[in-house]
Amino acid sequence: MELSDKKQDEDGVDLSIFKHLNYIEISQINPNILINTELYSHKIRVLIARKSLSSISQLFKTNESWTNLRLLNISYNSLQSIDSSLDHLHRLRYLDLSHNNIKEIPPLQYCYALEILDLSFNLIESMSLCEERIGSVQILILRNNALNSIKGLEYLLGLKNLDLSNNVLSDLTELSLLSKIPFLQRVSLQGNPFTLVSDYRNKVYIALNTDTIFLDDLPASLQEKDALRKYQAKYQPIIPVAPVVIETQTSEKNKKKIKRPVIIDTQTEDESVQSYIQPLII
Repeated sequence: MELSDKKQDEDGVDLSIFKHLNYIEISQINPNILINTELYSHKIRVLIARKSLSSISQLFKTNESWTNLRLLNISYNSLQSIDSSLDHLHRLRYLDLSHNNIKEIPPLQYCYALEILDLSFNLIESMSLCEERIGSVQILILRNNALNSIKGLEYLLGLKNLDLSNNVLSDLTELSLLSKIPFLQRVSLQGNPFTLVSDYRNKVYIALNTDTIFLDDLPASLQEKDALRKYQAKYQPIIPVAPVVIETQTSEKNKKKIKRPVIIDTQTEDESVQSYIQPLII
């Protein structure tokens, strides 16, 4: 069901007439026109409210149960902060908070299933507290904010895709923090001040200490891979591992020494990013 400012009804819209409703989209209207939402909120899987809110409490009332909500899009509103209204959305997987006036990472620690978070076109300057607030996300979109540091992102260990484009990041060395994220596959950095330095891409791959990541939607070139290998050979030499001496429990006379090499497991997981949004609305 879609409602826009051209379809407003003074008496409101009674949701009880839609027996199989699972999708609601409103635009430029007051959400209070929706009547009997408490009876059908548990069936809704997709909820979109653009240009309709000044606070989330207008959308979620205390007597409603949105237990099956998978996708929530509340972009293009006047939201400055996120309150506890989202705490009960335990099955929410996709959250779009873009094009608002949010100044800090919102507290979403109770959205246990959250995989995709879009915070683009806001006013966020810092990633402080991101570990405890959005620790489960796999795709994080932060383009067009006011970020001057990425400290804190290294704790989002489930992250696969990260968009930091069009911020005010100027310290390339900070990108080494992202090397701690084990399954990171894509990073977008375009539009930041450090992209203007010479050999920008080479320096990013050196900071990340890997050439397997797509940078600005492009894989590492042969030249970039070669530059990384040369850097690693020069500054990260392989240190021979001394064999471990294990003494058997025998008499002093017949004591044997067995040398066993130390085996270091360097296997990494290679996963492709799946399509997330379509299954949410089926």
